[in-house]
Amino acid sequence: MAKGDQLPRCDGHSLEREAARSPAAKASIEAWSERYFAERAAKIVTVAVPALLVTATAAAAGDVTDTWKNRTEVNPAGAAGPVPVVVYVHGCSGAYARPELKADTDAWAEAVTHVGWRFTIPDSWARGTSSRPDACRPTLETALKVRLMRIEEIAYAVTKLTEDPTVDKSRIVVFGHSEGAIAVASSEPPAGVRGVIVSGWTCHGAVPIATGLLAPPTVAVLAIEFEHDSVLRIQGRCSEFFGGRAAARELILPGTGHNAGGSKAARQAVAEFLMGL
Repeated sequence: MAKGDQLPRCDGHSLEREAARSPAAKASIEAWSERYFAERAAKIVTVAVPALLVTATAAAAGDVTDTWKNRTEVNPAGAAGPVPVVVYVHGCSGAYARPELKADTDAWAEAVTHVGWRFTIPDSWARGTSSRPDACRPTLETALKVRLMRIEEIAYAVTKLTEDPTVDKSRIVVFGHSEGAIAVASSEPPAGVRGVIVSGWTCHGAVPIATGLLAPPTVAVLAIEFEHDSVLRIQGRCSEFFGGRAAARELILPGTGHNAGGSKAARQAVAEFLMGL
C-alpha cells in the first residue's frame, strides 16, 4: 500500500460510496468505520433510555484517563449492591455520533440493563483529535496505532472497574462493535474479564494482527454477525476460531447489515449470554 493511501472506512458506510477509492486503498485492510464528524458538546449530556438515566460527562482532550473520565454509564433500575458490568467499546465514530449509532447504542444499553448489568462506554474521542488519529479513514500505520489505543482503553476501563466497590468484579464483560470489536477480538482481554462480545466484525482481517480471536478458551464468547456484512470487505465467521471453546456462541442474523442492536434476536442473545455468566 502506498504511503498516504487511506484504508476503506466502515461503521455503517455503504461499499458503493467507496467505489472511487484507489485500487491500493481498496486492497488494504477492510473498512474500519465512518468518520466521527459530530463535535462533542462541552457540557453534561443526558441521553434518554426508557426507565433509565444515562449521563455522559463533557469530552476533553487528553490521554487514556480521559476516556474513562468522560464515559457514559447506564445503570439497571433499582440495582442494589455490587452489579456486573459490560464495557462497551464503540466503533470509530463514537457511540452517539449519528442517529443510527445512538439508536444502536441505546438498544444495547436497554438489553444489558434489563438483565441487571451496568452498561459503561468509555469515550475514545475524549482523547481529543490532536491526540487520537483519524481512525475512520486511516492509513495502515494509523489503523494499527488506533488499535493499540483501543486496547489500552479496554485495559484501563477494566482496571478502574476492579477498583470500584459498586462493581461485581467476578462478572465483567467487554463488548466491542466494529472498530471496537477488532480491538476486542484481536487482543487477549485483561485479567478478570469473564466474557467478550463481538458485533460488526467477523474476526477476519486483511493483515494477521487483525485476524482471529485471542480470548483464552476459558473466556465465554458471543459473536453476532449478519449473513453478509454491508460494510466489511472481507467476510467470514468468528466461529472459525472457536476450536476448544466450550462457552462460545455465534449468532448469524439473516440478510445484510452491520449494526445489530435493532435486532430482537441479537438483543436476546446478549441477554441470555449475560444471564448465563
